Amino acid sequence: MSINSIAFLIFLLISVLSYYAVPRRGRWVVLLFAGAFFYLSYSLRASVYLGVTIFLTYGAGRWLGSMNRRQKDE
Repeated sequence: MSINSIAFLIFLLISVLSYYAVPRRGRWVVLLFAGAFFYLSYSLRASVYLGVTIFLTYGAGRWLGSMNRRQKDE
């Protein structure tokens, strides 16, 4: 899906409406799914890259959180 297509404008409209329809605590989920859908609409082969990126980012965040907790305990 190209960003200068009608399909993208429809996708963007649905994403924005969904974002504001969901309570504040759940808006990150809308952004996560909208971003993943947009990325995967370009190429299904990109799902491997997307999965690895999500896994590494999540793991790094968990690791940094544990390092922060250890530092506070000292």
